[in-house]
Amino acid sequence: MILKHLTDFLQSLANTNHVFGDDDPRVAAVALAFHVVDADGQEQGVEKKVLYDIISHEFALAGSELKALIEAGKAANRDSLDIFQFTSTLKRHLTRQECIKFIGLLWEIAYADGYIYELEDTLIWRIAEMIGVDRKDRLELKKMAGKRKQLTEKPEAPIENE
Repeated sequence: MILKHLTDFLQSLANTNHVFGDDDPRVAAVALAFHVVDADGQEQGVEKKVLYDIISHEFALAGSELKALIEAGKAANRDSLDIFQFTSTLKRHLTRQECIKFIGLLWEIAYADGYIYELEDTLIWRIAEMIGVDRKDRLELKKMAGKRKQLTEKPEAPIENE
């Protein structure tokens, strides 16, 4: 169900214009997502793959259009001094429900590697606060993303002693 909401949210941001300007909420969303991916200082290919898959699927972009949005988000993240410009863009363009859905998306990306690092947790908390998502919603979204991740993980078979 939450994935349906994330789909609706990301599709609401998409439009037919594939020029990504400074005030484009798609660029802000992708930049913040890359900020979360980079927060723990570890190269997490699985987090980036989840991010790329979500961008491609939910914005219905492929090829050069997908690459352009990813590059715009990466560049914006790399060139920024802080996250304020991105959160303020999202706050201007998104409804409260869309902001909540976006925080759910960030938890999905952060949990992709199976673990939430303290820096990721703190960053998502800050983003949530800055775009008006309250503590209760943020924690519920975190809990749901963690449960989904556990449900998709295949437990290793126990090693039996002979």
